[in-house]
Amino acid sequence: MVIGDLKKLKATVAPVTKFVNGTVAHIDSREMKDTTTLSKLSAAIDLLGEFFKRYQCLLTGSHQWALEPVIQGDWQAPFRQPLFAPRPK
Repeated sequence: MVIGDLKKLKATVAPVTKFVNGTVAHIDSREMKDTTTLSKLSAAIDLLGEFFKRYQCLLTGSHQWALEPVIQGDWQAPFRQPLFAPRPK
């Protein structure tokens, strides 16, 4: 199962990795013939999330139902006070 998952992961992220290494990180000086699509990027992210949840459960015995980030604390607090206090008269 693990070897099959690893092969599937490598095949899914290969186009995204090639694009990132060649274009974003400027590692490859050759011109890119193919560009990746947002659907390929989305598929790679979804697969990573699926595998993370699967192997987290297998390795730790705990299960995470969602991978969406949760905002910690009051993120709106800085917007309730002015950046600069008015000068006293």
